[in-house]
Amino acid sequence: MNEDIYQMIDTLHARLDDVRAAVDSLESDAPGFAKRLDKLDDSLYLLQLDLEKHAKSPLQENEFSPSAEEDNVEQASKASALESDEDNESFLSDKAKDNLKDAGKTMAGIYRDGKEVVSELSGTMNEIKGLFKFK
Repeated sequence: MNEDIYQMIDTLHARLDDVRAAVDSLESDAPGFAKRLDKLDDSLYLLQLDLEKHAKSPLQENEFSPSAEEDNVEQASKASALESDEDNESFLSDKAKDNLKDAGKTMAGIYRDGKEVVSELSGTMNEIKGLFKFK
């Protein structure tokens, strides 16, 4: 019973051993990775709570499995979204960030100039309309 769960737990143990070996091989600090592991730990804790709820109030397998799967998929997608956000933050170099700031300032200047031109054109058009009004 629950052999697939036990196999997955063994796989997770092996994966954690691989992660430990990768950390042991690092020659410098790896900032941010502890936070990512903490998120995984939180997901595992939530899974544990679901299993404990299932053990306390036994439901039919059909009733428990889909909701637990949906919760786990939702939590996993949130975790991956957070991880991808962290990856995106470190994706840009400092030079690229500076270039983006400069581009933003340039775009703001273009917007201000365009707004001035449009308001001047609007005023001019109103003056022209006023010339052609007959009373």
